Amino acid sequence: MISGVRIRYDLGSDHPSVGRLSGNFALGDGDAETTLFDQMEDGRAVLVDATDGAASAIAARWDIFVRCVPGRGGPSLLIRPDACIAWAADGEDLAGLDAALTRWFGPAEISESRSPDEAKRNPGTV
Repeated sequence: MISGVRIRYDLGSDHPSVGRLSGNFALGDGDAETTLFDQMEDGRAVLVDATDGAASAIAARWDIFVRCVPGRGGPSLLIRPDACIAWAADGEDLAGLDAALTRWFGPAEISESRSPDEAKRNPGTV
């Protein structure tokens, strides 16, 4: 309990992973092996896409804030920069992904209008 791994924040989802802190795990396929925490080093959120690209296509509008990486099976996960799982879905279910991205990173229109340099200077603002 001291480490906080048993904490689950109420983020309005019934998925058992949402609201929990993510641990580090391997990502990639074959030669492009990396870990979740390696992908989070620059302070961006990570979308682990287990849908063969469908979730990444939705998250592309927030690419300044979210890095998309392929998943190795299991659920697709949107993991905030603080390692809290903000959205999760099993299989091809993408319900709620757009709403979660908007909740944490602002409307896509605002995200798209920012330059990459501006986002680096002020990553927490939309």
